Amino acid sequence: MVKHSLRSREREEGLAAFEDEFADHLAETGDLQVARAMALRIGWESLQQAYKPLIDISMYVLALLGVILAAAALLMM
Repeated sequence: MVKHSLRSREREEGLAAFEDEFADHLAETGDLQVARAMALRIGWESLQQAYKPLIDISMYVLALLGVILAAAALLMM
């Protein structure tokens, strides 16, 4: 998720920083599952930030389509 949320020229540096953060967290906690959960949360947040404009636009389009379909259903009655 982190890989796909970064631009290609920032990808190597971002992934290296992410791997360092994962290794540090694993060393602190000593628990692989906790470190993986942290990595999953960070990856998910990165992906949401990267695609937030598309998600927002999609929500507006869905809301508009809902209004149009509701109006069409009312007119067909």
